[in-house]
Amino acid sequence: FSYILVFLHKKNDEEIPLTVIVFGYINNLVMYYYSELIYHQYMQNVNNINYIIYLILIMIYLIYEFKDDKIDTILNFFIVITVSWAIKKLLIDIFNDEDKVKYTSVLSTFSLYIVILELIIRAFKEKNKNILNILTPFCLVATCVCHAIYGLIYEESAFFIPNIFGVVIGCIYVGVWLYLKRKS
Repeated sequence: FSYILVFLHKKNDEEIPLTVIVFGYINNLVMYYYSELIYHQYMQNVNNINYIIYLILIMIYLIYEFKDDKIDTILNFFIVITVSWAIKKLLIDIFNDEDKVKYTSVLSTFSLYIVILELIIRAFKEKNKNILNILTPFCLVATCVCHAIYGLIYEESAFFIPNIFGVVIGCIYVGVWLYLKRKS
């Protein structure tokens, strides 16, 4: 949604929540390698699509950044490539253990939620609802509910607990957005 506002020139490209996009990319990449280790083709396909979407969003951001700072853009591009390669190397070649990768995915999920929580806190402190996008918490809650159900079905507390936390973060997100909307 932020990109649509940037394309329509209603928002500056520097206001794109890049940290959320980067942590979403990393989280989906980690989940992809976890699903690869447990041979879960459906989960692998879903996470593959997700991290590709995040990668496209990062590339679009880099295109906008290229206008302002070419060297920084090139360095950031190589950072994305290096981080992607390092995550694969760590999870598949070094860990190569389903349990270690599962707990790494839990940490990456919590990291994503903390970044989203930081965005909520910043919007609340600045009293600026434009930092938040009301579509985000609904997508977040839907994803978290699906992962929590997966955790229940397969009796994996490593998926259930973090995603219940994600549902709570989504509810806080909506609450703060509604509060800020009433204040403006």
